[in-house]
Amino acid sequence: MKVQEMMTARRVLSVAPEDDVMFAARLMSWAGVKHLPVCEAGKVIGVFTERDYLRYRSEARSSGGHVPVSRFMTSPAITVRPQDSAAAAAALMLSRGFGYLPVVDDDDDLVGVLETGSI
Repeated sequence: MKVQEMMTARRVLSVAPEDDVMFAARLMSWAGVKHLPVCEAGKVIGVFTERDYLRYRSEARSSGGHVPVSRFMTSPAITVRPQDSAAAAAALMLSRGFGYLPVVDDDDDLVGVLETGSI
């Protein structure tokens, strides 16, 4: 089985590195997701997770003002390709403790996401 058979390709939300952390947190809450790919010019450069938001809350909450996602995102992003083996992707997720992987095409453009619940 391939990643493309397990991934979600519809309604994949992402944020830009300059987007505000609070915007990303509201977007995750609204969409009911725990992870957002961070994209620049269509390329995945990181992932913003609930864990990153909690780190923001403990470190920068009192700073006020605009805090960009890039300051707290996990980077570089570990990605998989649609043609990769789903079993290999699952093993990668398990070994790294990931619940989510962005799926990119051969040009490194975001085409979907793979979540543990999909495998």
